[in-house]
Amino acid sequence: MLALFKMRKMLENMETNVAAKSVIGMFMCVLSYLRGEFNELLVVLAVFIVCDYICGVTLALVKGSFSVRKGMLGAVKKLFYIFLVLMGFMIDLLVATAGNELGLTIATNGAFGMAINCYLIGTEGLSIVESLAELGLPIPEFMKKALGIIKDSGEEICGTDKE
Repeated sequence: MLALFKMRKMLENMETNVAAKSVIGMFMCVLSYLRGEFNELLVVLAVFIVCDYICGVTLALVKGSFSVRKGMLGAVKKLFYIFLVLMGFMIDLLVATAGNELGLTIATNGAFGMAINCYLIGTEGLSIVESLAELGLPIPEFMKKALGIIKDSGEEICGTDKE
């Protein structure tokens, strides 16, 4: 009976986290729409964020290390990813506005926002692959390499590659 109660409590907490993820997703869509930068990269990032969270919770449940505190910290971390993306697009806006004030035409074409999106998509994708591998699923090597390239391309877009 105690195990049933614990499982019910855990499911209630997971429902809360799913609701939080939904709110975060809606918030991200609204901000993207208002900024005029709603594109496929944001959709991919939103899907990867949700998938990574689900994989992380599933892995923790399988390992027996799930805790509500860690789950909430993970959700908060994902929320701050959205802030990073928003900051990237705001930097694009700031550069364009500052250029206009100086009489220059500086078109970033969303480079900062795209760079942050690519970096986070690669990071989330690699995290998903690692979780799935720990769960025992076979992961093709090309997928790991492709996600690493996507992550690195985020740095290359703005000319901050590691070399």
